[in-house]
Amino acid sequence: MRGLEILKELEGQALVNHPFVRWWRPENDFCDYDLVERFRSTLGSGEEFGGFELLTMQEMWDELKRVTGERVSRYRKSRSGEMVEWRHLEVDGMRVDVLPFSADTMIAIYDTETRDNPIC
Repeated sequence: MRGLEILKELEGQALVNHPFVRWWRPENDFCDYDLVERFRSTLGSGEEFGGFELLTMQEMWDELKRVTGERVSRYRKSRSGEMVEWRHLEVDGMRVDVLPFSADTMIAIYDTETRDNPIC
């Protein structure tokens, strides 16, 4: 599957409920996750892919939980909506960040946790 084919498929899909994409190479030895819009903007028409699938917020949350385990949690804050609490190790020790529950937050945490090198 070439990048141009993926672009054509993405044009016809409702992306509001699926802000994430999981894609893999033809060798099926590597996969990655990204925001659909960012993926689309960097996609080369001649690039070769093994396939892709669109993911919902819940599906990406499940993947994030798989990677981080108990170090990430979600809770409802009355006026702000849902929040994410992320506990992670920094050079100077353990740090706790509280961030809004959003697609941008999830992909940023995921990329940091996997060091942009996820194992699928």
